[in-house]
Amino acid sequence: MRVLRAEWIKLWTVRSTWVTTLLTLALMIGMAVLMAQAIGSMEGPSGRAIDPKTGMTLTADSRLPGVTVVSLGYMFAQLTVAVMSVLVMTGELSTRMMRTTFAAAPRRFSVMVAKTLVVLVVTVTVSYAGLIGAYFATEDMLTGASAVDLSQTVQQRALVGVGLYLACVCVLSVGIGGLITHTAGAICVVVGVLMVLPTVFQIVTLSSDAAWVHDIYTYLPSVAGEQVILQGVKPPAEGEPAGLRAREGIAVFAGYAAAVWALAAVTLKVRDA
Repeated sequence: MRVLRAEWIKLWTVRSTWVTTLLTLALMIGMAVLMAQAIGSMEGPSGRAIDPKTGMTLTADSRLPGVTVVSLGYMFAQLTVAVMSVLVMTGELSTRMMRTTFAAAPRRFSVMVAKTLVVLVVTVTVSYAGLIGAYFATEDMLTGASAVDLSQTVQQRALVGVGLYLACVCVLSVGIGGLITHTAGAICVVVGVLMVLPTVFQIVTLSSDAAWVHDIYTYLPSVAGEQVILQGVKPPAEGEPAGLRAREGIAVFAGYAAAVWALAAVTLKVRDA
């Protein structure tokens, strides 16, 4: 408990924590409001949604679900969460201040656990606060078929899944920060794993019919984890191969995060600070 308290104090006495936290909230709420306004601008005189390209009325099935609008900010918030989580480790490892921490708390594994727990609590709290803010900010903009229906299980799962997804991003980033120790390098690796790698495989998938390419793409960390948010709300198109189920996807992502975190914990224990 003393280590936890110490890490909590250290986390909130660093300016970057306040910046990344406020930026996460701004991204989650701001992106939802922008998308809701874009949907509202498609409303025709009769109140029906009109496709600006074709001029045709959009059916309920073709409209963007309200829960997707509310949760859209997670795609951008994962970057700020990753930066905050990486800095929790690299902020001390890169400056050798970790030696002072280990002098006060010699049990290195306890320090690693405490650092992870404090940033995980902040991440989950901020992610759900951002969702609540996005919901109320867009409540009057999303009407009819685009309204959020909290009575639907798939929509409940999507909203809960945002917190689970960002929690996995947090643990994965802490692990990568512990392994690489340098802030810039660790952030580059996290961004590469979460965003660049899926984009590359998506491009290759579009230009190749090889089944193994799609299989690898399906099991990439962020692609697998996003299924808990996307499935049921955005079903696969006709002819598109189905990916992992929601529970399977988030379990795969959690497995990646846990494996990297465990490797970082072992490395931290045997490596000179």
